[in-house]
Amino acid sequence: MNTTLTAVADSLDHIRSIVRRQLRGLISNFAISREQCGLILTGTARSYYAKLIAQEVVMRHADAPIARNDIEVDRG
Repeated sequence: MNTTLTAVADSLDHIRSIVRRQLRGLISNFAISREQCGLILTGTARSYYAKLIAQEVVMRHADAPIARNDIEVDRG
């Protein structure tokens, strides 16, 4: 892996850890992937509010736009 890809992966790992820490137990299986169009957020949130907070945290810390927020809200 080249230096640029390593830096991107490290940055996404750092953002993932921030989201997990701030949303303790409110979101599971959270992941961020980078595509050409921007970042894709996935996982399962316990509420719509948690989904939006995760998006806000990523927006605050990421250097790329969010292309899609595919975090599902578990209504069960």
